[in-house]
Amino acid sequence: MNPPEGRRTRVPFPCRPRARLGYSPPLVVEGVQGQHRSRARAARASCRYRGAVAGAVLAAALLVVGPAEAQSLPQREHATSDARLARPDPRPVVIPAIAHLDEPSAELTGLVERLAARVGAVPPAEAALRFEARHSGRPTESDLEAVAQWRSQVERGIQSLGRMRDAEALEALRESQQFAEGAIDELARRVDRARDVLDACLIYVKALIRQGAMDEAQTVTRRCRLLVPGVQPTANMHDPRTHDVLQAVDEELARSAPGRLHVDSHPRGCAVRLNGMELGSTPAAETSRARTPLSGHEINAGTYLVQVECADRGGGASRGRLYRADVEEAGEVTVRVDVAFDAAVRTDRGLLRVQYADISTGLLPRHRPDALRAARVLGAEELYLVKAAGGELVGIDRIHAESGRVLGQAHVRVGATGALLDRVVAALAAGRRVAIEPDGERPVDPSEPPPPPSDYWPPWERPAAAPAAPGPAAAAAPPDGGAERTGGALRVGGAALAAAGVGGLALTWVAVARMQAAAADVAQVPADLSGYVSRMEAYYDARRWVLPLAAVGSALTTASLPLLLPEDPGVPAWAWGVGGAGLALAGWWALQPLATGELFGFDEDACVDRANDPALNPGARGCSAREPVWTLSGALVLHAAPLVAVPLTYLVRSWLGPGDAAPAVALDLGRHRFALSLGGTL
Repeated sequence: MNPPEGRRTRVPFPCRPRARLGYSPPLVVEGVQGQHRSRARAARASCRYRGAVAGAVLAAALLVVGPAEAQSLPQREHATSDARLARPDPRPVVIPAIAHLDEPSAELTGLVERLAARVGAVPPAEAALRFEARHSGRPTESDLEAVAQWRSQVERGIQSLGRMRDAEALEALRESQQFAEGAIDELARRVDRARDVLDACLIYVKALIRQGAMDEAQTVTRRCRLLVPGVQPTANMHDPRTHDVLQAVDEELARSAPGRLHVDSHPRGCAVRLNGMELGSTPAAETSRARTPLSGHEINAGTYLVQVECADRGGGASRGRLYRADVEEAGEVTVRVDVAFDAAVRTDRGLLRVQYADISTGLLPRHRPDALRAARVLGAEELYLVKAAGGELVGIDRIHAESGRVLGQAHVRVGATGALLDRVVAALAAGRRVAIEPDGERPVDPSEPPPPPSDYWPPWERPAAAPAAPGPAAAAAPPDGGAERTGGALRVGGAALAAAGVGGLALTWVAVARMQAAAADVAQVPADLSGYVSRMEAYYDARRWVLPLAAVGSALTTASLPLLLPEDPGVPAWAWGVGGAGLALAGWWALQPLATGELFGFDEDACVDRANDPALNPGARGCSAREPVWTLSGALVLHAAPLVAVPLTYLVRSWLGPGDAAPAVALDLGRHRFALSLGGTL
């Protein structure tokens, strides 16, 4: 039907596909009935002519440029996906500490590479990759030109689909999808661009469906959903077959059990990003923006990149490093981020380093503990710390990575090579502290940095020992003084709990003695029943304390076991013996009354209230209280519970594995309350 005369008509521009990222405005044709068709035909003819010319120009350009166009879209593979690099490496590692935010100089990079080669350390570029695989990756740099190239690549794929050039479309869209997956932390930082990622991915799915690759189309669709969770595609952009595949994948994900993601940071109160998208920033996510600590965020099983970003003093937030979270169905994953450490460590330019804005507030308090933490992440046994505070001289410390002891120090010019560098390596290996110069060497005073700030260590990490001077005293020092102090405090807490528990069990026998004396007193009630009521009340008062005291004493003694029992990778034989003895005693004390009706002189058929026992006093109303055999039996079984708990504690330890936090005892006393809590790993 032709439009009425004078009505404004919108005719889609025939040279561009309708489905594309970032729509161009359609061609607007002013005309009346009969005119809009001729103009549209003219536009299509012009389009065909221009398309032929553009095709010829493009073909000529490809002949001249060759394969460069296929490489124009940069691709990035995250090192966190390389299992080979994720294994610990005991070789030494060379890490420079830089006191400015400029890029490391070529001289410093060359010194690090030469030193690493001479001491048999991990090559610097490999060390950076290993850190990214074992800890966190660097965020994708913001590159507007690369994003524009990605959009153009998607548009080329759409155009090829429209012209039925399926092979060209698949190649272009596959390359654009690889780029999106490698740079998702940058592309999805904006909600509109995250939707563009999903739309481009679904266009790729459409190309696969057209080729009949339904299995691959479903796999890619699932990756699309996990790449930008919670984002919906643009309405009316995709064909029904693509929507059907998307709906099938959504239903499959809805049926699967979600995993739970926990994120904590030091300091807390920081934003959390998942694959670049801030949690809580989309309607499909949470109602408010998520902040650390984030607990129990439900998400479909898959692999995600987690970032934590805290506002700095200026109100902005630097890009957080990328932490890989492999979420399984109904599983739980915890990501912990030390924001200051992440801000210091750098892995770009093929150089693992720690870098600070200045010397006094950055380099001096933090460089050694930060570098040691990076070395321990790699599994290195020794750290060569190259301190570059500016100028021509650098300091090199050889440090034992586990204990933090300085094994040797040397000062040398940053451009040292050849024999001069060989002398540096020899001095460090011999444990000397010298300044190496071309014409000789001279001793230097030992240099120790100030201790890190009191809030340096995140709550989930155990403090490392302070670096000790080399020598006999340092060699005899414990490798982890903080751990020794922590262990001593825990043993004191465990001893206090054990003492309280044994005291409770001892009071149980005091209550049993009182109960036995009260029962004997009741048995002496005269025939006229004088004093009967008061004596029975005393008996019941003594009896009611037996089981509660036994339960409290048993619980406190059992709670002390995780703090007092020595560490062991399994369950030692003596623990099985103690547990077996506890089970035997508990069984004996529980079964003896069933077999004999007696226990420690008490008879379950004997009447405490003998004045009312018909067997002793004919015409009496009947016994109102039998001897407390089962009360005593229950108390004795509770005595055996700590013995049974000894092997169980070791079993739980081996099941849980090494924990992130040591056990802790907390006592809360108030005017109207008393609370004792035990936390941490067993």
